[in-house]
Amino acid sequence: MKEVNYVFGALEEPDVEALMRIGTQEQLHVSDQLLTEGTHHDAIYLVLDGELSVSVKGRNAVIAYVGKGEIVGEMSLLESQPASATLCAITPVTVLRIPRDRLEENLAADPAFSMRFYRALGMLLSHRLRATLDPEKVSQDAINAGLVVHRAHPLNAETSVPALMCGVAMPNGRFYIRNHFQIPNLNVAHYRLAVGGLVKRKLSLSLRDLMQMPSQTFFATLECAGNGRTEFDPTCCRSLGCFQFCCGSLPAVDLLSPPWARSWFP
Repeated sequence: MKEVNYVFGALEEPDVEALMRIGTQEQLHVSDQLLTEGTHHDAIYLVLDGELSVSVKGRNAVIAYVGKGEIVGEMSLLESQPASATLCAITPVTVLRIPRDRLEENLAADPAFSMRFYRALGMLLSHRLRATLDPEKVSQDAINAGLVVHRAHPLNAETSVPALMCGVAMPNGRFYIRNHFQIPNLNVAHYRLAVGGLVKRKLSLSLRDLMQMPSQTFFATLECAGNGRTEFDPTCCRSLGCFQFCCGSLPAVDLLSPPWARSWFP
């Protein structure tokens, strides 16, 4: 379910019409920035079409993507703080820009609209919070499975050396875990895998679509790029998201292709 549904679904028709009246459509070209980390902005945005990357200072890679139907800028609206990330168009993008001053005028003039609007934002933030698994439980599950946990938030753990020596194929529960973000709690009924970008044909696949695709099982050894990092001299900087993996990040596994049919996170 797209985020605009959480907001518009909690509003009455006149509320939505008011937002559309004060909003203006804007077009972004590839590489245009919608928001820039550390700068104040004066609007919230509804993404009507296209896709943007999300990046933060200190990370050498994109940390997330924002697409059609999503809302950005609402946290800065609530907190009056500068943007916490930079959003850059990776395809042509169309957004509905709702200026902060006009929105606040409408909210102040209509207390009932204000109540519904902030309730809608509360529902949106609750949805985002519920969209990730409890990190404490996930970390404890990894410990119970015998993994060596290097960090709980987000979870990063390696297979113990004794476990590597106790069989040929590594069970899912003891497979190493490498995450840059919290593990999403997917709703099986609504989950869709979007395939976009530089492709000839965009796809939107349900879990059933994925499970019905032909598959093949084969034996392979998978190794994390950070395996043996404890031997680096100098050691890798943790501020870059590195973890001091020993040698438990190269287990063998019976691999089921396509890879999304497995429950581990390489």
